[in-house]
Amino acid sequence: MASRAGYNQISYYQRLHLKEMLDAGYSKIKMAEKLEVSKGTIYNELKRGTVDGGYDPDYAESRYRENKAKGGARNLFESNRRLAEYVSKLILAEHLSPQRIVERLEQEKTFEEYPSSMVTIYTAIDNGLIPGVTREDLCEESDVTKVYDDGIHFPKWLMERMRIHNGDKYRFMCRANGDIILKKIKGER
Repeated sequence: MASRAGYNQISYYQRLHLKEMLDAGYSKIKMAEKLEVSKGTIYNELKRGTVDGGYDPDYAESRYRENKAKGGARNLFESNRRLAEYVSKLILAEHLSPQRIVERLEQEKTFEEYPSSMVTIYTAIDNGLIPGVTREDLCEESDVTKVYDDGIHFPKWLMERMRIHNGDKYRFMCRANGDIILKKIKGER
């Protein structure tokens, strides 16, 4: 399967296929896998191409072409300094992780446009667009993960710290209180 680490522009054909998958009820993760793009690309595409409450591939294509003709879209944080300053406050004063910030912005709906992916926040930090914030300022407070159709996803910092690699094998034990304990099977992948 192709790597989906970055964000890619999708073709008009992919937009048509995306619409078919949406109508068929596919999850965003499945759509990303089928189109071989990141989940963030799917979210961004749906955001760009939604009109009157539904995704329209022709509308999405026209918006893409308009942005390309203008030399590309400006970064969200470049065009909205108030948002950049607010995200800076959430990181520096409230010690929120990028994922928690995305969730908070979605919940508050204070800003007309806001990032739908934590990758957007990481990129903005790396490009110096969040005032006074570097990666070192980020709190690794997230000790929560989610279960998805394709498994459990651990935060990258945890995988690095615990030397967890894709393909590692674990035995799990279920406790009476509902706790699940994972124990790495040594020497197996």
